[in-house]
Amino acid sequence: MEFVKKFATTNDGVTLEYIDEGEGSTIVLIPGGVGGPPEMYTPMINNLSHDHRVISIGSRGTGLSGRPTWGFNVFRHATDIHDVIVALGLEDVALFGYSGGQDIAFAYFELFRADRISSLILGDNPVANVFFPDWSVERALNSGSYATPAEWFSFCQMMGSEEFLTAALTENVEPMNGELLTAMCISHAGQDWMGLCTSINIPTLIIRGATSNNGTERGARWMNWAIKGSRLVIIEGDHGTALLGDGINDTVREFISDADFRYGPDRAAALAGNPQFIEPFDPDAPIQSCAEIDLLTLQEMIVSGSLSTEMAKVTNSVE
Repeated sequence: MEFVKKFATTNDGVTLEYIDEGEGSTIVLIPGGVGGPPEMYTPMINNLSHDHRVISIGSRGTGLSGRPTWGFNVFRHATDIHDVIVALGLEDVALFGYSGGQDIAFAYFELFRADRISSLILGDNPVANVFFPDWSVERALNSGSYATPAEWFSFCQMMGSEEFLTAALTENVEPMNGELLTAMCISHAGQDWMGLCTSINIPTLIIRGATSNNGTERGARWMNWAIKGSRLVIIEGDHGTALLGDGINDTVREFISDADFRYGPDRAAALAGNPQFIEPFDPDAPIQSCAEIDLLTLQEMIVSGSLSTEMAKVTNSVE
């Protein structure tokens, strides 16, 4: 299906392309990764637009959107999403952020709270992209991140390299500026949304690919625990293929149509707390710093989502 491109202008004068298809309750799709054109969600647009209005907004610096030399950070991108929502006069929006788009959805809620949105749909991304040596092991495990700041910075430099940009080039589309892409990647790395999660007070769906290697299942379950009244659904597929199957569309459609969960007594009951969180640590156990553990051992623990045998030995040896 070939989409008709439309354009809106942000409050700092940048033109953004977007796709607007279908009728019904509105879903706004935020580009994943460090940004991209609105076609990024073509399979979801084709599916969900049968019974919903689906608006996919492209990122500045990509596709046919404007290419300024500023504004490549998660909070500016969140403001771009808000600017388009306001320009279109939208209300009661379900805001969908998958992968890096989850960071933009979090930034939107931090800046604008529930202005013009009625629910969040978050997908397959750590709640913090890096962990720090002074964090407790529990916090690192719950974050779902398994990268140190140095590792993430190297990754960001790779993404901005000419080799990577050439490999990612799509036909007839000018590639994103490498330096600005790196800056955007670093902006994602610098965010820790764990505190924000405890303040989210609107219906929230959390989606996790069953075989995804982006973040961890424990991290997703911690989000489910921290965002009171949220719903966690683990769907078939890895980080990429989960977006292509019917599972994600069926899950989103069910969430949006479940009025009892979103507004009724089921939500009131859910707000009392979520029981799905994996094995909380013993509050009387000694607090272990990430700095006291071999990095590879710690990363293996985070990926597995639980204390390893070696880690248990280390923990028990702390004075």
